[in-house]
Amino acid sequence: NSRLPALQLARFPLAVLLTMDLSALPLPPSRLALLHTAGYRKRSDLDGVIAATLAQKIGGTAAEAARLLANVHSGGSSSDDLGANYLRTSARTGLALLQEERAAQKIVTLVQPLDELLGGGVRPGQLTEVAGVPGVGKTQMGMQLAVNAAVPHALGGAGGETAYIDTEGSFSAQRVREMAEGLVGSLWQSLVACRPEERGAREEALRGLTCEGVLSGIHVFRCHDLAELVAAVKGLCAFAEGRSSRVRLVVVDSVAFHFRHENLPFARRLQLLGTVSQALLDFARAERAAAVLVNQVTTKVNDATNDSFLAPALGESWAHTCHTKLMLEWRQRTRVARLYKGGPPGCVPYQ
Repeated sequence: NSRLPALQLARFPLAVLLTMDLSALPLPPSRLALLHTAGYRKRSDLDGVIAATLAQKIGGTAAEAARLLANVHSGGSSSDDLGANYLRTSARTGLALLQEERAAQKIVTLVQPLDELLGGGVRPGQLTEVAGVPGVGKTQMGMQLAVNAAVPHALGGAGGETAYIDTEGSFSAQRVREMAEGLVGSLWQSLVACRPEERGAREEALRGLTCEGVLSGIHVFRCHDLAELVAAVKGLCAFAEGRSSRVRLVVVDSVAFHFRHENLPFARRLQLLGTVSQALLDFARAERAAAVLVNQVTTKVNDATNDSFLAPALGESWAHTCHTKLMLEWRQRTRVARLYKGGPPGCVPYQ
């Protein structure tokens, strides 16, 4: 057996370990095969590789990739050793997590009541669902968020690009241009209310924000079937790595479309739905990006009262996937946004 026990590995200097072939580590053959197929031969090949990148290359989840990286860097130690190392190095306090969440740059809707309802905007590192009936403005919200993601840091924005996954063919470049023009115009107008000491920096940031620049930072992936949707979400991390500007937002419009139109066995449907949601969550966490998932609605019946009501599509398993859930509705002639998960419940006008 060419693989060495963990105790023997501990006797080797670090320089030797770094150049050691991965096959010498006491790793499961299936894991070694995955690493070799992905092009990793030596331990040093994995230096600096993050879990999201490795997951993309081996076709697994970020959690699986993180465990594999920990095993490699520990020299193939036992699971007990890995658990102890993990607990020693990965624990974070609740205060640190709260401070990080508050400091994270959210994607604003620029509708003040809605931003307040969302706690400042759409949160990065999480999945946010926007559901509603046809024509209520779901796609409009997705496109507006894609435009708003380009607002520079100096102006309180995320200052990044957007990956827009369009499954229905509803993305309108002309409408997005109009939104970009409106955004740039309103930001210039806001300079009037600025304090003199802030005006110079804000004006300089605005000079670099153009309609063409906003549009250039929105990357549209048209997915015609479920296979293309799965490929798109699994390729997000690799796509983001090649960008000079950070991808701060991913929009899927809509996540339900192909799942509702392709005839799949129930178990396979659940499996693919889990693959899509996990890939989006892995990307959002790895890149500290916001993920907005537009969803359709379906009619459900309350067994106790026999009353019908509208609920997001994709079933009960999906219902627990997203961290924040927003429903766009018509109340008489007013369009409203109702938050029912991810913060204190509330309802505000949304135009």
